[in-house]
Amino acid sequence: MLVATSTSAARRVFASLALPGTVHLGKVGEPVRRLTTGIPSLDGLLDGGLPRGRLSEISGPVSCGKTALLLAFLSAATRRGEITALVDLPDALHPAMAHTAGVELTRLLWVRPPSLKEGLRCAELILEAGGFGLVAVDLGDLPPWQFRAPIWPRLARAAERAGAVLAILANRRIAGNVATMSLT
Repeated sequence: MLVATSTSAARRVFASLALPGTVHLGKVGEPVRRLTTGIPSLDGLLDGGLPRGRLSEISGPVSCGKTALLLAFLSAATRRGEITALVDLPDALHPAMAHTAGVELTRLLWVRPPSLKEGLRCAELILEAGGFGLVAVDLGDLPPWQFRAPIWPRLARAAERAGAVLAILANRRIAGNVATMSLT
């Protein structure tokens, strides 16, 4: 099941309800910049791609395609010259497979931290450094009780300051309403 939540999608739903008066969703102003996913049908659903400066979640059980989506995102970003980062807690990335999927490995910072705490700190430091178009954190199959709620707003703010896409991969949704978009 694919669930995409975006402001423009919500506007279309509200517009179709023909409610009296005017409905405003969020700030009116600059549209959110997007990072294309490299998958045209998904970009169409997401109003052009993953929202920059926001936290997005990709969740689902083992073998549902999360890694394939991540490789497509990394490939699209690196082909356009973006610098990307992957904080790989399960140490599951296979560089040869990533290269075969089109990821330019010279534009990928691959971090293999020894613990969840250090991995989340690495993600925060990478976002604070700036210059990255996409920062992905693969949490693997870690149980949800290991995640402290205060980390997600802090990482979301760091992504906003950096203007980067922050993508979290997990077996289930964990960032709650802090995530601007969720693919499940």
